[in-house]
Parts: sequence; C-alpha cells; structure tokens
Amino acid sequence: MDKGRGKGTPERAARIISSSRVSMLTAVSAARPSHQRWRLAAILSVAPLLSFMLLTSGYNAGHFPEVRPVDSAPTHTIENSVIIPSYHEAPNITPLVKRIFAAFDSPNATEVIIVDDDSRDGTVDAVDALKTEGYNVVIVVRTDESGLSSAVLRGFKEARGSKFVVMDGVQCDLISVDV
Repeated sequence: MDKGRGKGTPERAARIISSSRVSMLTAVSAARPSHQRWRLAAILSVAPLLSFMLLTSGYNAGHFPEVRPVDSAPTHTIENSVIIPSYHEAPNITPLVKRIFAAFDSPNATEVIIVDDDSRDGTVDAVDALKTEGYNVVIVVRTDESGLSSAVLRGFKEARGSKFVVMDGVQCDLISVDV
C-alpha cells in the first residue's frame, strides 16, 4: 500500500484545499470586469502619491505653514541664511551674531534667524538691540512647540537666502569661519 496517496491523508487534503482556493480566486477575478480592475488599480496607485504630497507640502492639521511676511524682507537680496536654534542663549547671542556678520564677505546679503523656544532670558531684547545696531537678525519665538529638529525646520521655513547654515548658539567662542 502506498503511504500518503490514500483518500484520507493530510497531503491529499492540502492539495484539494489549495486547488479550490486557486479556482475560487480565479472565479472572483474573472467575475469583475476589466475596467473595474483598472479603475481600482489606478486609485490604489495614486493614493500613496497624494498622501506623500499632502504630508510633505507643509500643510499640517489644516494650517498652512507660517512664514515671514514679504513686507518685512529687506530690499536687497539675501544669499546666506544662518539658522540658530536657541534656548537660554541670551549671553551668547550678541557676540555670536557679530562674529557671524564679520565672517561673511557680504554681510548685507546675510541674515541670521534665531529660533527661540520661549526661553524668557532676554534673548528677544538682545536681538532687538542687534537690530537697532543694523544687523539683519530675525527672531522667531515659539511658544507652542520645542525641540532642536523642529526649530531647525522652522528656521528653514523662515529663511530667505539661497544658502543655509545651521549653528548651535552655545559654540560662539569656536567660530572662525572662512566664507
């Protein structure tokens, strides 16, 4: 007697089940017209693209990204945007900004964007003093979010230059940049 080929063996039951599954799937797909299959395939192929575009366009929870208004931009062209995330950096801001502008060949084409996480240590006052001295410095005080990576991204949104530099505000005594 041949083992494995009888009527009640598990191997035979598995062959019957798999062949019935294939015939059922074939019957289901044959019952659906081809134009419906094409339509479903088109919808399923476009859905990931639309979700990617929605997530990467800056549209977040029904709010468009906030950027600096055009009327606050200087009249000359900005080439360099230096983004500095900060939290409790008030003593470092003034020397840092002055050294940044001194390092560039074209300080009139440079802007410094300080993204502060609502530190309330005098950073806003330090930036206001730098503005009155003629430095092109912008401060963004964030009260609703915090963190380094989101501060850098916010700085990118605010930036007007064609070249970006991201710096840490703590390292101001290490600056010796040849630009």
